[in-house]
Parts: sequence; structure tokens; C-alpha cells
Amino acid sequence: MLFHPGLYCFALAAFAAILPYLKRLFLMHTISSFRTWASEELKRARVNSPMLTADLLVGYVFGWNRVRILSRGETPISDDDWARLCNLVSRRSNGEPLQYLTGEQEFFGMGFQVTPRC
Repeated sequence: MLFHPGLYCFALAAFAAILPYLKRLFLMHTISSFRTWASEELKRARVNSPMLTADLLVGYVFGWNRVRILSRGETPISDDDWARLCNLVSRRSNGEPLQYLTGEQEFFGMGFQVTPRC
């Protein structure tokens, strides 16, 4: 016998205790996992600057600047926010301008509201 039965039971109990945390760690959507997925999708769609576009979409949904996005990559994303972000990536991949998605465009330090009707 390779393991003592008591040690085996202890190891099994320890693993069972940390399993919920491992599931959340590896199965949970995070800012970082979204950025990776979105940049690949946008790259496939031949969108210019796919990682920047992904960051701008995250910033739009969460109201964050790029520094916060880059420094909080392990922040979990709810399923609703993930679905919203995926919808935005899909629309951008289909050619809808980023400015229409976010409703704004900066020009010489001034912010302008943008709609498809402008």
C-alpha cells in the first residue's frame, strides 16, 4: 500500500474542502479571461487594436479606466455582465463602430455623444 489509509482520508477531506474555491478560481469569468477571449474574437474579425477595443468595452461596462482594468484582472464578472460584454464584442466584430457601442467619442480632449443617427 502506497498511502496510509488515514493519510488518504485526510488528503481526500482536504481536497473536498478546497474544491469550491478551485471551481470558482478556474470556472469563474474574470476581467482577464474576458480580455483574452475578446481580443481573440476581435482579432479573428480583423478589428484594429483588438486588445485596446476589449479594454474600452470593459471600461464602458464597468466605468473603469485602463489602469484599473489592467491592475484588477482577477476581478470576477457576473454572468449578466459577461453576456453584455459578449454582445458588445459580437456587435463590434460585425462592424458596428465602437463609438456607437459606447455612445461617445473623444476629440481633442472633449467628449462627444455619438449615435447612429448623428
